[in-house]
Amino acid sequence: MKKSFAILTALTALSVFPLNADVKTPQKHEQILKRDLESEPDSLHVAKAIGFPSYFITRDLYEGLVVCNQDGKLIPATAEKWDIENDGKLYRFHLRKNAKWSNGDPVTAHDFVFAWQHILDPKTASNYAFTHYPILNAEQINKGEIKDFSQLGVKAIDDYTLEVNLKSTTPYFLNGLLHHSFFPFHKASYEKLGDQDFVKPGNLVSNGAFLLSERRVNEFIMLSKNPYYWDQEHVKLDKVQYFPMEDTNASLKKYRAGELDLTFAVPSDRFKQVKDDPILSKDLRTHPYLSTFYYGINLAKEPLGKNKDVREALSLVIDREILAEKIIAAGEIPAYGLVPPNTANAKPQSVAFKDMPMNERIERAKTLYKEAGYSEKNPLKLTFSYNTNENHKKIAIAVVDMWKQHLPGIQIAFHNMEMKVYLQERYEKKNFEICRSGWVGDYNDPYSFLDTMISNAAMNDLGYSSPDYDNLVKKASMTNNLDERATLLGEAEMHFLSHHALIPLYHTVRSRLVKPNVGGYNVTGNNVLDIFYSKDLEIIR
Repeated sequence: MKKSFAILTALTALSVFPLNADVKTPQKHEQILKRDLESEPDSLHVAKAIGFPSYFITRDLYEGLVVCNQDGKLIPATAEKWDIENDGKLYRFHLRKNAKWSNGDPVTAHDFVFAWQHILDPKTASNYAFTHYPILNAEQINKGEIKDFSQLGVKAIDDYTLEVNLKSTTPYFLNGLLHHSFFPFHKASYEKLGDQDFVKPGNLVSNGAFLLSERRVNEFIMLSKNPYYWDQEHVKLDKVQYFPMEDTNASLKKYRAGELDLTFAVPSDRFKQVKDDPILSKDLRTHPYLSTFYYGINLAKEPLGKNKDVREALSLVIDREILAEKIIAAGEIPAYGLVPPNTANAKPQSVAFKDMPMNERIERAKTLYKEAGYSEKNPLKLTFSYNTNENHKKIAIAVVDMWKQHLPGIQIAFHNMEMKVYLQERYEKKNFEICRSGWVGDYNDPYSFLDTMISNAAMNDLGYSSPDYDNLVKKASMTNNLDERATLLGEAEMHFLSHHALIPLYHTVRSRLVKPNVGGYNVTGNNVLDIFYSKDLEIIR
């Protein structure tokens, strides 16, 4: 009887699941990470990209010789190892033989040589060519003083060995390679399609963990997993979808609705609300950031260009403590200098009035303002430019209120615009006297901040020029002793600050919201560059 029951049960099972049934195993859940950017990226061409949104995307699309882990430690990437010789002036990188482009072509040392020569070519007019200046003859080639590119200190010894000769020992060189200006790009597709078309979806050939699959301007940018990436087994995500969003409050709303997994930032006017929220507070991630937020002054335009005293007056009356602790209130540090206090190998400096009581600062500012000929009847009139962003607007309103409260009659006209237009206008030094600006360290070293203010530097969008400053920075770049180097760079910063070419406001922290089901996000306080890669993340069901 038991035997008959067993046979009946087996037959019943076969009638429900016949042997020839098309039984499908459950499909793998497609992992799509949705994250926002503060704006539409200005370019995906690594030699032309300027803004931070471009950097976020290009480091998902491309991979340089090195990357860093989420603890901020440098680790091998396209180069599996390297040798350092000649007192730190010669680097020999050994590339992975399984590294490939997204079309299956091998990534070779020649690709790096081509990309670095391209960025230094004066015809490219790259804003970040100066990052390559530690390389032998790089500066002379970029300035057109040397026409023969074979004299550049970058050579492909063979397909998988890249040799780099520096003009002097450069302590930050390896860390500098994290920057997108050192990424390779695909020579054949670039030469076939040209500047505009080679970066379009379907055309862009990349060597990173992802490839560009779709782009709808001002809507989204979709990246898909690169099947030829050398470490593709490590990559859990199938796609990364970026949403350009200038309104951080809209970003927060989208996050609350479950339409974002990870945000670019937290709106400053909502930070306390987020921090006090029982649910959102668990998603809040905050850590130190190598960045200084400041207002740049257009030194190529009057009335501020030649009037240091008025520039100082504008800086004196800004209460940075109120700005950092009350207006933004997200852990920012009031700034009185350009180089952040958490910068490695640095002796950060401050403007002379840092420890002066606020009432004395205000009186000095009023005196300087009056002596310059300004008053209620003859007010100082300025145009203030910034890229469209609620945080930037909120800070600008607070600062302008301080100016109006203490500098009689001052008139400020606001001029806001989308990021790409703003960057171009700032670069061309037109239509404004003051602009929202700032700098994020490309590598953890004071030189990353101070070399931007060298006369004629591509990123010197203030128009600052001082031979004394240039000499100090240059001398520091040729100094091997780290303590002596830090002293020289400190002297250079102090010299620069004495001219009040910019108004430092605060050193930032990085705050963002990360959903609990986003695995792999383990950025620590040691990662002051806030570099993390989508390839290290995953969506956990």
